[in-house]
Amino acid sequence: MTHAVLRGWSEEAKPFRTAELFAFLALTTIALAWYNSEAVMTRDVFHSVLGGQLEAARVDAQYDLVRRSSAVGYAVTPALLGVQVAFVALLMQLGLLLTGADTSFIALFRLVICARIPLLLAAGGRSLWLAQLPATSITKASLFAVPGSLAWVTLAQSQAETPLYALMNSFNAAELAWCVIVTLGLVRVARIAPRRAALFTGAVWIAMELFSFAGRVVITNGL
Repeated sequence: MTHAVLRGWSEEAKPFRTAELFAFLALTTIALAWYNSEAVMTRDVFHSVLGGQLEAARVDAQYDLVRRSSAVGYAVTPALLGVQVAFVALLMQLGLLLTGADTSFIALFRLVICARIPLLLAAGGRSLWLAQLPATSITKASLFAVPGSLAWVTLAQSQAETPLYALMNSFNAAELAWCVIVTLGLVRVARIAPRRAALFTGAVWIAMELFSFAGRVVITNGL
């Protein structure tokens, strides 16, 4: 399977095939969001998480609002996903151009789609883990937790809402798989040496995490 995927990266990327991959990714993301809404973020979980801060009627109102707006979230998922994938592909293309490697945007777009698959699988596994927990045992810390991540191993749950915890959550097996897939893909697509591809992938990953970390800091501080 891995050999077939890598062979596909070495061929000229065809827009229709790339569109099929993106459609699969978008539909799977929507399905996962639906599952989270139905099996994870239930009314009982809302009461468990927010019951200590809000009255029961207000918790019910929050839950109903989220349920009503979920359809809008499903509708805009493909557009938001497309922007995210395109941003990473453009970042990679710019970096490659600066280092003297010329690679088509569509090939990098396709590569980024493939690299997101382990992240999606990890998100699905996390949703299944949350779904099997009793609603009364789920807290805000549970919702921020990523089983097996560096944050899960080294930090206390009391830090779960901090930007540092979110940053440490990024060090996990799925992110490592993302880096491996991108590195192997760049070797095929950009025709650069494995060492150079690994260093480039690491730089892109760090840049993405810094952007994400900065966004969390801004949101946390209400700026």
